[in-house]
Amino acid sequence: MKRANLLLLAAISLSGCASMPSTPVIEHRDATKGLIERPDFRAAAQAAPQWVSDALLTITRYEAELARK
Repeated sequence: MKRANLLLLAAISLSGCASMPSTPVIEHRDATKGLIERPDFRAAAQAAPQWVSDALLTITRYEAELARK
């Protein structure tokens, strides 16, 4: 249980890395933040902490790639 809480905290902390300021032309959607704000996110993170951590890191990486283009 302790590890799940640490991974959840890490995932929430890392979500800040994915947020980018939106531009007037293209509205940026922060998918990481959207997932973390879901009411079932905490349960998912506790049930499968490694899966959730990997998924958030992948989403963050993809969002950063899109932002660079």
